[in-house]
Amino acid sequence: EVFSKLSSAAMALETSLQQRGYSFAEDRRLGFLNSSPTNIGNALQASVHVKLVRLGKQPGFDEFVKKLRLEARAEYHRSDRRYSGIFDIGNMETLGKSEVETINVMIEGVCRLIELEKRLEKGEEVDLTQQYA
Repeated sequence: EVFSKLSSAAMALETSLQQRGYSFAEDRRLGFLNSSPTNIGNALQASVHVKLVRLGKQPGFDEFVKKLRLEARAEYHRSDRRYSGIFDIGNMETLGKSEVETINVMIEGVCRLIELEKRLEKGEEVDLTQQYA
């Protein structure tokens, strides 16, 4: 539903620009151009907050998240006593990906992280160096 609302708003903005004789800056090879070079492409930055208390402390967590083509930001480092295990998980890629692809990568990756967290909650061992994205 959020994606639908965002898409509708973007289409309304594009229509309004076109009525005034303007359009979004777009390059056939790079996608949409904007003020942030890191967001060239579809420019979509999507993230979700997920509590991964056990998984976030596992060796290889950051590398595994990168294999999922995501990035994880925590308010406090795992070694900090204030560590809550809450991570802001978001997409890494915008260039060469559609908005739908970007969201699907995030959904699939977050589902995989939650699955592994649940396994740890059950007392199972999880070796992130042996996991495939």
